Amino acid sequence: MICKSHRSFFALILSLFVVLTLTILTNCSSSNSSTPPPVVSIAATSGTPQSATVGAAFAAPLVATVTSGGSPASGVTVTFTAPSNGATGSFAGGANTATTNSSGVATSAVFTAGTTAGPYAVTASVSGAMAPASFSLTNNAGAAATITPTSGTPQGAALSSAFTAPLVTTVVDSDSNPVSGVTVTYTAPASGASGIFASNGTATETDTTNASGVATSSAFTANSTVGSYVVTAAVTGISAAADFGLTNAVTLKAGDYTFWLSGSDTNANPNSSYIPYYVAGAFTVDGTGAISGEQDFVDFNYVVSQISFTGSTAVTPDGNLQITLNTGNVCIGPGSDYTCGQIGSTSAGDGQEILNVTLTSLPSSTTSSARITEFDSWATAGGQLEPQTVPATTPLVGYAFSVGGLDGNGTPLGIGGVIDVDSSGNISGSNGSSVFDENDGGTLLQAQSFSPSTVDATPDGFGRVTFTLNPNAASGVPQIVLVAYFVNGTHLRLVEGADALVGTTGGQAFAQTGTGTFTTASFQGSSYVFQAGGSDSSTNGVLQVAGVVTGNADGTTASGNVSFNDLTSFTPQGGVAIASGAYTVDPTGRVTLTALTDNATFSYNVQLYLDGNGNARALSMDSSDEFVGVSNQQKGSLNGSIFSGTYAMGVIGVDPISFNEIDAVGPVVADGVGSFPGFVDLNWILSLSPGPTFADAPVSPATFDATGTPGVFTGNVTGLDVTNCQVYSPGGPGCTADAFTYYLVNASTVVGIENDVNQLTLLRFELQ
Repeated sequence: MICKSHRSFFALILSLFVVLTLTILTNCSSSNSSTPPPVVSIAATSGTPQSATVGAAFAAPLVATVTSGGSPASGVTVTFTAPSNGATGSFAGGANTATTNSSGVATSAVFTAGTTAGPYAVTASVSGAMAPASFSLTNNAGAAATITPTSGTPQGAALSSAFTAPLVTTVVDSDSNPVSGVTVTYTAPASGASGIFASNGTATETDTTNASGVATSSAFTANSTVGSYVVTAAVTGISAAADFGLTNAVTLKAGDYTFWLSGSDTNANPNSSYIPYYVAGAFTVDGTGAISGEQDFVDFNYVVSQISFTGSTAVTPDGNLQITLNTGNVCIGPGSDYTCGQIGSTSAGDGQEILNVTLTSLPSSTTSSARITEFDSWATAGGQLEPQTVPATTPLVGYAFSVGGLDGNGTPLGIGGVIDVDSSGNISGSNGSSVFDENDGGTLLQAQSFSPSTVDATPDGFGRVTFTLNPNAASGVPQIVLVAYFVNGTHLRLVEGADALVGTTGGQAFAQTGTGTFTTASFQGSSYVFQAGGSDSSTNGVLQVAGVVTGNADGTTASGNVSFNDLTSFTPQGGVAIASGAYTVDPTGRVTLTALTDNATFSYNVQLYLDGNGNARALSMDSSDEFVGVSNQQKGSLNGSIFSGTYAMGVIGVDPISFNEIDAVGPVVADGVGSFPGFVDLNWILSLSPGPTFADAPVSPATFDATGTPGVFTGNVTGLDVTNCQVYSPGGPGCTADAFTYYLVNASTVVGIENDVNQLTLLRFELQ
């Protein structure tokens, strides 16, 4: 029990405790309170927004004002920061900081736009500020420096029809920034193959680049003239225009045609790697483009004689033509193999051949000719399509011929000579009027005769005849059967048929004028450009040759210029001059060229078989090499300026890695000054498997320099090298220009050969 006095005492003590606690809390509160710090801020007060041309200084510096508690803050360090990549710029001397003055103002060093166009922000920051200041800047593109085609090239359209895609160019400055608001002038040729723009119905229109530097033409429509041509896109102040390769195309005119192909297919035995094949045939195309014809085919494993086919023609997107032949033969096309024709074979080819075609002479009221290549996954080849006019009977004349390929053992084989069909329609060498030479892997036979032999008296409905040739017994050469399709009365295409020779060969023959009456004067003073392919004893075993040989006025010595390449060694650009050589001419038209040499690099012995009309067939007669080809007499001006116009370019090559064949065709446009850009469709066949095809491969830059020996000039081509330009580095730095030597035949025909070890490549240009 607590008494009253005690309760009073406890109440007093409690009151004192409360007072003391309140006093302590009050004192603590007073000791922890202070004035808040001033607010620091930074603002962009000048120099925004503004713009400058790339690489140029901005007109005004960047100015920022710093305040603290609302008052100017002096002596404060301000850091200016530009983007690290993309559109940006740099401060003079690398100085990106500045100190505020008494007014709190910091001024940057001179700021220069970088090389990339576009808008961006530069910030100004200071310690303590909640957010940086921002300057809005723009780098404007510089003056237009380059114009390039973006899309719409190459392409083709049927006559009087619109091209599928408009012509699109991109304009950039020297730093590759797109330039907007630039006037681009598109110009098509004023005459010949050309077209008109939908915007104004003329061959010229102007368009303006958009924000991406892109100018797009209106729809472009082909006129009624067939051919390939260039539409240019130009900008004032830019020296080089953009070129668009266009083709006004047609399917083949109704009529009769002969075709011939030399190439390789994938019907390979596992123990082999290269399967050559040759095709000769003829067909009729009607007004709808439908085809019917026949052909003979030979490769190392089998012979297919006189097979019928049907087919069709079409215009490809790039303006070339496509011919599809359906033979129905299981030895042809994807699915076939080397067992075809053997008992129990399961070969099942689809029988189809697809040919890519570039016109070499424009359609007249009747027909046209073309360079062709097989462009499918089963085979690749190069050759010719020509209008056909079959003589009523086989002409009773001499035929200068040569064929090349492999013998029955797979050894390189070349045979050439003159076959004289006498007044009775028979072939005999007993009077010396028929003669042949053979190079079988370096085993040479020269000036051999034929025992009585025959040729069909009348061509069949497709111009096909068979020469059954019986070499004299002393030669040891077995019977040779050459199937020939007439192009016309003076020109035949050849493939070897089923015979005792069992070779895989093909070639061509020219009917002679003046059979049996040739003399030294037939070659004296004449120059013949030749081009051939074959093999030699080098490490790689492949060889290409081109050049020009002249029969000198003395009637015995030869001169000229020759280039060769076997992927081991090669002659330099421009070829090498023939320092010495000799020639003789037989009455048959057989020209024997011996010891053609530059006294250092090479020495060749070659047979030419003249037709008396400016053409010849060629065959090498060396124990260390074998090649077969065609030769044409040089005529007219030999100035490089005549290499001008649209040409169909045919390409035959061999890659340097797998030594497989490459073929291509396409149009190029030579300017007579030093260039011939264009496009090709290229096929590369690989051993034992289908090879890749490359459509619209650009041939650019393609150049020539005609300042050297008349008729012989040098240049470069980029785009035909499959390993560098199409496979391993398409369009990249590995796609370098390959060196070439060119030989002029005349304004209509130019041949070329590659002069490096990047690839073996022969070119043939034929004017459209």
